[in-house]
Amino acid sequence: MAKLVAMTYSQALFEFALESDSINSINEEFKFVAETFKEYHDFLELFKTPKLSVDERKKIITDIFESKISTGMLNFLFIILDKQRANEIINIYDEFNLLTDEYFGIVQAYVKSVKVLDEAEKKDLIEQLNLLTGKKVRLKTSIDPDIIGGLYIKIGDRVIDGSIKNKLNVIKENLNQIIV
Repeated sequence: MAKLVAMTYSQALFEFALESDSINSINEEFKFVAETFKEYHDFLELFKTPKLSVDERKKIITDIFESKISTGMLNFLFIILDKQRANEIINIYDEFNLLTDEYFGIVQAYVKSVKVLDEAEKKDLIEQLNLLTGKKVRLKTSIDPDIIGGLYIKIGDRVIDGSIKNKLNVIKENLNQIIV
């Protein structure tokens, strides 16, 4: 249910941004709002709490964000409060991010390696993945010593497992299939 709520509201905001020719600015404003909520967890809790009336929370949101975001984005936050969906604000942002990435031809690649990739390695990998996917790739890297070496890459539903762990597992399976 939460996923459906996030998708519905993010789609509505995306359509508003498209119609008003403000995708870039709405994207930046929503990013600012979401990062503010993530950085100041107590503020997020205040935004979500039913202990304050919707009007009180709107006043707080207005005081904090009015000079920093557009009226359209402020009104969107008010709708979230009116419809009692404040708990979903970060999920809505994440879904909105997916929509804008798709619109701009950007895909997220999750990369696991045994060591931190330096900037040159990241740049080379991005170039190769850009060619492979035909889209602009954004990397999200993590360290996983269990892969032993190589890289494990996931882009959407597609997995490229070039890890040594995977190669050893393939060899093991092949050896197990040999009849002596």
